[in-house]
Amino acid sequence: MGAVTSSHTRKLFAMTDAMDVATLVSLFAEDGRVIFGNGQPLVGIDEIRTGTRAFLATIAGLHHEIVNEWNVGDDTVVELKVTYQRKDGQQVTIPCVTIFHTSAGGDIDDYRVYFDVAPIYAYPRSTIGREHLDAHPLSRWRQSGLACRVRRDAAGRRRRLRPTARP
Repeated sequence: MGAVTSSHTRKLFAMTDAMDVATLVSLFAEDGRVIFGNGQPLVGIDEIRTGTRAFLATIAGLHHEIVNEWNVGDDTVVELKVTYQRKDGQQVTIPCVTIFHTSAGGDIDDYRVYFDVAPIYAYPRSTIGREHLDAHPLSRWRQSGLACRVRRDAAGRRRRLRPTARP
């Protein structure tokens, strides 16, 4: 059974899925505020436009599936499953909650998104290996440091475990 959602909410997420920043920003009040997770607030149309473009530039696409919606006065709470198309061609679906307030004029004046972005930017499992180490010198450095410590510890154990001559 699908969630019962308002046309305003469906329109909002359809615009987001289309990655049409200009049209999406038109839904916000001039002094609107957007907060993504624990990020700094984006205040005003220009900051919202710039921040949204910056985020969308890091992904290839996205699709919102509305799971539930609750409306209390002018406030809307939406539970979502968001599927992100990553730049490496992989997909990741994560849970998300969005809370927004609509002003008397119908514009969104406060918009908050709560989600864990780590899976969107995590290294794909297939690249963790030699390719990963070649691309990330710090990882290679840490690996060589670990190898040195292991060799040093093994040498120390051999010295301690040698039988001693008894008189």
